[in-house]
Amino acid sequence: MQAKRKLLALEPGGSPEHPLDVATAAVIEPKAKSTRCPRCDEPLEVEAHEAHTGERGRLREVALACRFCGERRALWFRISAPS
Repeated sequence: MQAKRKLLALEPGGSPEHPLDVATAAVIEPKAKSTRCPRCDEPLEVEAHEAHTGERGRLREVALACRFCGERRALWFRISAPS
């Protein structure tokens, strides 16, 4: 599972360095909720949604958890539309 986590971090949304680009914050939670658990393939649930602003732009970190196997992961989004 450790190798799979490393691969997930390199995919879009897997880290702040590789965020998923979205036009508006309104689409972040629906996109996050459509993510499947990397361990058991069940839907993940949103636990928290946090905004970050810095040199990479306006980032959002969504903490997700699987209610079936307990796996946790974060998805990163960058809001690319002007504010």
